[in-house]
Amino acid sequence: MDDILKRLLEIIEDQTGGNRKKFSEKAGISNNTLTNYINGRSPKAEFLKSICETYSVNLNWLLTGAGDKYIDIGNPDDEPPPIGGKALPDGQFLDIHRTLQELAGLSDTALRDVEMFLAGMVKGLRNRAGAQAGDSGRQAWDGIERRSGRDRRSAQGGD
Repeated sequence: MDDILKRLLEIIEDQTGGNRKKFSEKAGISNNTLTNYINGRSPKAEFLKSICETYSVNLNWLLTGAGDKYIDIGNPDDEPPPIGGKALPDGQFLDIHRTLQELAGLSDTALRDVEMFLAGMVKGLRNRAGAQAGDSGRQAWDGIERRSGRDRRSAQGGD
């Protein structure tokens, strides 16, 4: 907890020159809540999420000290690229971008798990879209298998 507190205080100093009231207002949290965490109370997930989203802080860095302190989200005023010919709702592109940058700090094994999960999700979406379009037999991602954590551990000889 002391390490998280040190990193939190570092972010407050970086972002507002140590002005805790200004920091908490911008993050949408009460100054009393921030003071409680600084005085030793364990922060709730919502608090950490708010800080990371508001100040583009890498959650992994805040919790563990590993990785870059900040996530480069590019210029938030830039127009996000269309996905499938459609513009994403406000903020959704930045959420996706921020999440992908956080994933960059994962191990190769964890990234493979994320990749398998996403491939399974895409397969499901394509199957659903194909069924809605009357093309229920279309299998664009044949051979990609989704397995539970227990199944993966068993396949690796674990518990």
